[in-house]
Amino acid sequence: MATCFTQKAEFVSNLNECDLCRTQVKLRVEDVASYMTAPLSNHQILVRGDWSEDVMQLFACYKALQ
Repeated sequence: MATCFTQKAEFVSNLNECDLCRTQVKLRVEDVASYMTAPLSNHQILVRGDWSEDVMQLFACYKALQ
């Protein structure tokens, strides 16, 4: 893993629909343009609370071990 991306978001709603193939939620984010034009993957981790600094510190440690 070469890149890590964190962003604060506000939960809007759960998209609990029969025709969806997986769990999906609607979020309100500040910088949707960079997220939509350069996604890192198809999978994201959603965590309640603001853990951005902790995640980035963990990622920096991970990269230092590479």
